[in-house]
Amino acid sequence: MPPPPHRLTMALLQQGLAAVAAADAEVAAGLAAVGPPPELRTVEPGLPGLLRIMVGQQVSSASARAIWRRIETAVVPLDAPTLIAALGLPQEALGLSRPKRAYARGLAEAMIAGAFDPEALPALPNDAAITAITALKGFGRWSAAIYLLFALGRPDAWPSDDLALAVAVQRLKGFSARPSRQEVDRIAETWQPWRGAMATFLWHYYHRTGGQAQFADRVEA
Repeated sequence: MPPPPHRLTMALLQQGLAAVAAADAEVAAGLAAVGPPPELRTVEPGLPGLLRIMVGQQVSSASARAIWRRIETAVVPLDAPTLIAALGLPQEALGLSRPKRAYARGLAEAMIAGAFDPEALPALPNDAAITAITALKGFGRWSAAIYLLFALGRPDAWPSDDLALAVAVQRLKGFSARPSRQEVDRIAETWQPWRGAMATFLWHYYHRTGGQAQFADRVEA
């Protein structure tokens, strides 16, 4: 399959899914069963998006939304200096756990010091952008890939270790047991350069086939 243009759109998502389905009969059957995703998941680029992804790590969607509402109320404007000031408030003001408060402070301090520049990420290839994000404490490859997909719209960003994706692949491929991360990644390699488009479809497929909500990100048609 030829490489896609830079940013994922709804039209490009459908183009990518059609390209994958033409080469993967099980993807074609899945698309026929549940249809394409009705919208793209997005987060705001820069500090807000990175912070929101971090907030959503290892908590329920409802908890992530509640914490995010507190942050939006307490951190105005939502920039690095204001965030650092808000982190001096009592813990209940933001609702962040102690480790996540440290991750948020590290992100803000790295931006202020110039050690990390979110505005430079769009010009970087996927691997280099992931390396830049994962240099921040508390931001692993999953968080970096989610940012590349939701904030930068990278059509081939692939969030390894995502439980919902593994369950969706199990259902889509008819496996008796949930595949390992290595197995899921190996299958996803056949979907290049549309792994981000496929991740978007697989989350949709997961929910339509009985899965629970996994993310608190806003959606945009």
